[in-house]
Amino acid sequence: MTKGKHNPTDTRQRIIDAAFQLFTDHGIEGTSTRQIATLAGVNEVTLFRHFGTKDGLAREVVSCSFPSDALPRLQKVEFGEDLESELYQLTMTIIRLHSERQDFFRFIFANIVSYPEHRDFFINMQQPMLDFLTESLAPECQQSGLDPMVVALEFIAPIVMRSIRRYFLDHVLIEDEEFARTHARMMAAAIRHLQECSP
Repeated sequence: MTKGKHNPTDTRQRIIDAAFQLFTDHGIEGTSTRQIATLAGVNEVTLFRHFGTKDGLAREVVSCSFPSDALPRLQKVEFGEDLESELYQLTMTIIRLHSERQDFFRFIFANIVSYPEHRDFFINMQQPMLDFLTESLAPECQQSGLDPMVVALEFIAPIVMRSIRRYFLDHVLIEDEEFARTHARMMAAAIRHLQECSP
């Protein structure tokens, strides 16, 4: 490389990293391209040359920051005879993902309300995980006539709410493993009960 020239890949990554930090701390709407360029050590022309618009940069930030190993890690949980154990493993996997990537978790929830034009993009990125949970729970739901997607959403919601309290409010009511055991036990018991009550 010629002395004094910057690697375009490094420049692009510096802009993405700077945008991620500022979008997380101040929101997409509350961050200017000038602030991003300054933090990245480039001028705004360079930013626009790489990403076109702030919207284009925001989409690239989400794409680059989304934990690509999330779905493969969930898929390692094998569903068989012990529903409670499987739900516990799924719960702990999601808790660990949120903990390891709490920066991304904070980024999503800091921006999803104030930047509604990106909601579909955020939702579409999460859809494969929801599809996996829906498909995995379908056999358990079939006998009782439950909608597996509704069950999957009911399974995820308390975990997400707990992570919001933990990473936004710095408030932990119950430790990870105890929460996971209780959550899995309650979900499994509810499904089993409905199976027993179904005609």
